[in-house]
Amino acid sequence: MYRDSTDALIKLYKFSIEATAFRVFSKALQDHIDTRIRKVISDPTNDPQMIESTLRLKRFVDTAVAALFSAPPKPIQATNDDDEHMDVDLDAPSVDVLAHNRRLELEESVRAGFKSGLGSRQNAPAEWIAKHLDAAMRKGQGSGTEAAFNTLLDEIIALIGFTKDKDVFRAFYTTGLAKRILLNKSASDDLERNMIVKLQNEMGDEFTSGDVMMKDLQVSESLAKAYQSARVKNSKQYKDSLDFTANVLTESAWPSYPLLKDGWKFKLTAELQASIDAFSAWYATQHSNRQLSWRHQLGTVTLTARFDSGKYEIGVSLFQAVVMLQFNEGDVFDFNELKARTGIESSELVRTLQSLALGRKGTRVLLKRPAGKEVEPTDKFAINKAFSSERIKFKINQIQQDISVEESRKTNEQVAIDRVSVLEATIVRIMKAKKKMTLTLLIDNVVGDVSKRFPPDVREIKKRVESLIEREFLQREEGDRNTLHYLA
Repeated sequence: MYRDSTDALIKLYKFSIEATAFRVFSKALQDHIDTRIRKVISDPTNDPQMIESTLRLKRFVDTAVAALFSAPPKPIQATNDDDEHMDVDLDAPSVDVLAHNRRLELEESVRAGFKSGLGSRQNAPAEWIAKHLDAAMRKGQGSGTEAAFNTLLDEIIALIGFTKDKDVFRAFYTTGLAKRILLNKSASDDLERNMIVKLQNEMGDEFTSGDVMMKDLQVSESLAKAYQSARVKNSKQYKDSLDFTANVLTESAWPSYPLLKDGWKFKLTAELQASIDAFSAWYATQHSNRQLSWRHQLGTVTLTARFDSGKYEIGVSLFQAVVMLQFNEGDVFDFNELKARTGIESSELVRTLQSLALGRKGTRVLLKRPAGKEVEPTDKFAINKAFSSERIKFKINQIQQDISVEESRKTNEQVAIDRVSVLEATIVRIMKAKKKMTLTLLIDNVVGDVSKRFPPDVREIKKRVESLIEREFLQREEGDRNTLHYLA
């Protein structure tokens, strides 16, 4: 198995049959998968390779199990815990019932091995499955076929079924989907819709949020077209505004994007502010009772820049644009001057200047003095007059924060908060229906209900019960503390 040798596995399988030791073989296969998965996911330094390594093992196992029975390989999917019985079609004339039962048992051993292996570490496997899917949806099928890409998506969905922390996957998937479709990072909107349907079919209505976001974006696109029409009809009124498009979205339908607060005093340039003001005024005429709340960290700008080597169209973030536009008003600025002029928070300004002055070749539109990879408060910046690029149109990627640490921490914290809400809502719903239950029976009902989303902690359920008693949703029976009553 460590050499991924199908031939060797077939020989071992045949030997186990001859030695009447098939059950030993089946259990050994389960234990081997469990051990290999645990080894892969136990070391956080291996996290970026975790899912690809798991998928490679999964592909080998699927192919090998099929080869044992001379059948075309098919992905072994996770099954619900409540539906793990094995159905045998005894009437099928060409089916060797004994071999059929063995195959079902081996497939169950494979499921058990992957489930126990991936379940040995909390949250991380589900998080990295979502990140692996995010990378796949950004890349798309590339030079491969549509069938091969759909197979990859099905393999990823199979891994989701093996994890217990499906709410963690959902949180990271939703965040990734939002970024892809808002920032035009997705390979295809059609692929995104297909993936949403796949997830809904396999995981249920928990994944309707993706569908809601896609529909919300379509409404926003219609609004953007209406604004462009208004600009064309009233060109004099909008003469001071740039070619501007806003995504107006329903806040409750999307992941939370915080306002710029601590350390921020963000200042748009006059021409950028005029564009936002013009759109805001037009929007107020369309929806008088709605309030716009801008998320500048998601904004992008296309700048026309003229250098000695020629004219270029440069795609940048809003923060990068605001920094670059400062050099229309001066030749040289130090870090502190740029911070005062733009109001960009210090760490974000460092990343922004690094991307503009220290990025890959062909994108370094600023010069930094003194030279070096780090940005210091005393560093000075100027337009790189000698700049040249082989491409007339290009993008300058913003240097990202350590998403694997910061975003992961915030997302997992939000998942923990959401789990508390889910537990309390489930307890109240069950007690409202039953009116009276023992604590033990209530815990059993709650565990059975929420296990499809995440592995519930019995101690946390008891804490939620106590909290609901304190808030007078529940009441203990006098003389029997183990019996609970629902308070209407």
